[in-house]
Parts: sequence; structure tokens; C-alpha cells
Amino acid sequence: MHVADVKNDAGFDNSNTFGCARFAATRRCGIVFALVSGGRYGRAVLLGNGACDFVHRDPGTGKNTILGTFSAFHARSFPTSLQFCVYFAITDGQGEQLIRLRVVQAREAFVGTQEAPPLAEFEMPMNFDNPLMIAEGRAHIRATIPEPGIYFCELYAGDSLLMSRRMLAIQMKGKAGDGEGG
Repeated sequence: MHVADVKNDAGFDNSNTFGCARFAATRRCGIVFALVSGGRYGRAVLLGNGACDFVHRDPGTGKNTILGTFSAFHARSFPTSLQFCVYFAITDGQGEQLIRLRVVQAREAFVGTQEAPPLAEFEMPMNFDNPLMIAEGRAHIRATIPEPGIYFCELYAGDSLLMSRRMLAIQMKGKAGDGEGG
């Protein structure tokens, strides 16, 4: 089934959802209440993610603060070392699942597969007590980026690719201290 073919009972078009998502909505007092489910129990669904400079978790409230989001980074020379964080929120999982984050260089034959050799990899088990819970996580990544170009930050739950976020590596012109910013 293609995503464009999925419709719910209320007539909403689910073309902006991923996979075979189910969507149910009820209207009460002018407010739409919605439940989104991945359609396959036990298959995790990514709700949000972002590459950033740092993720702070408040010890008192457990809330996360995402600092310095980006989709591109600049370097004067390559190879270069890169340190960053990735925040993610996942739902619809059941039981313990291995969450894996990989940084890979873009190659047509490799995008979205696990064949690409990772420049960096992070793994952590995540336990889903029930499919309604939303599990948040963060990963601190260190990678050596070999050349300017397109890279992907891939997030997996088990063997299922949840997202592949594009990141651009851009060569800066000029020398250190010449007044050019990045």
C-alpha cells in the first residue's frame, strides 16, 4: 500500500504520514482530538529529532532543552573532527528495542541501507513499557568528516530505519582570522 492510498474513516488524507499509519479523529467542542498509530504494533515511530550543539536534560523536571540546531557545518579544511548531539522522541514501540544512530557519507547505493560504512555509530537499548509512551533520547556524536559533501544521520529501531537526516559539510574559503564567518 502506498502512503497516498491511506485514508481514515473521517476522510482525512494521511499522505503526510509515513508507512501505513492509521489516523483517527473525533471532534468535541470545536477541538480535534487525534490518535496516530504506526499500524503495526511493536514497530517504533519517530516523532521528532534534531541535530544540535547540545541537549540539556533538567534533572528536576526531566525536560530536554535543545541548543543550537543545525543542518550544515563549516570547516576550513578536511578531514575535520565534528562533535554534536542528536535529540529524538520515539513512540509505538513494544518491549526492548536497540536504538542505533549512524553518521554515513552519502552514496547513491547506500542511502537508507545498513551497508554504508559508518563514520560514527551510537547504540542504546530503549524499553517501551507500552506503545503509548513517548521515549526521548539523546546521543553525543564524534565523527571525522573526510571531505565536503552530503552526509546522513540515520536513526534505527532494530533493523527499521526511522529517519535519515541530511547534513551538509561545507568548505569555508579563506584562512583563519581573515574576517570570513561560517
